[in-house]
Amino acid sequence: METLKRILSNNIFLNNFVSAFLIILLIAFSFALGVFWTRTKSFEDYYKRNAGSLAANNPSGSGAADSVGNNEPSLNIVELAASVGVDKNKVESCINSGETSKEVNDDYQSGVKAGVTGTPANYILNLKTNQYVQLRGAVPYTEVKSAIDGLLNGTATDLIANTNLDKPSENDKIKGNKNAQLALIEYSDYECPFCKRFHPTINQMLSEYGDKIMYVYRHFPLSQLHPNAQKLAEAGECVLKLGGEQKFWAYTDKAFE
Repeated sequence: METLKRILSNNIFLNNFVSAFLIILLIAFSFALGVFWTRTKSFEDYYKRNAGSLAANNPSGSGAADSVGNNEPSLNIVELAASVGVDKNKVESCINSGETSKEVNDDYQSGVKAGVTGTPANYILNLKTNQYVQLRGAVPYTEVKSAIDGLLNGTATDLIANTNLDKPSENDKIKGNKNAQLALIEYSDYECPFCKRFHPTINQMLSEYGDKIMYVYRHFPLSQLHPNAQKLAEAGECVLKLGGEQKFWAYTDKAFE
């Protein structure tokens, strides 16, 4: 009888121990699951807020190194390039060869040097004082106008002394007066929806300020977010090579439609 009592007592203890252990495991699992869900939700919320301007700290420039083979352009990119009046066969050959990838990546590296972390990234540079005002994202025209007026009349705030931003050169794609005092330098991505939203601001700015400011377009394809951005940029450079500046700006306008 005493032995039976001892066995029963041990079984009860063992059952209680196992139950307690299982409860602890369940609590720990629930806690881990809650942490995972919270972090996932936070990441999703962050991505939604910043999807258009998340940047690519990508030293290679494009995230898709090759410009031939599996990365050959889809027909719509060739059609887009040809639609502005360049020879379709020539532009297709240019895009397939990857011969303009260097120009795109040079622009990208210029952006990395300047500290670009997303698109559109805009710098309004006073070439006389070598100071600029930085505008992040698809800001409304009123902010662009305020910054330009401040730079022209000497009342601009938040001026940054230029140390890393490349000044406009003969290698740049420039619209407007190439001898202007001010330059709006934009690092942009043809697939970026925020760049598309901002693009009409440029023509409005050039219309209002005329010879006082030039517009400089530089490629900053975010290939992690936009799989066609690199090829669209290379196609733009092909259009420039084959058709000149006027065709390039027509292509840029169409790409952002």
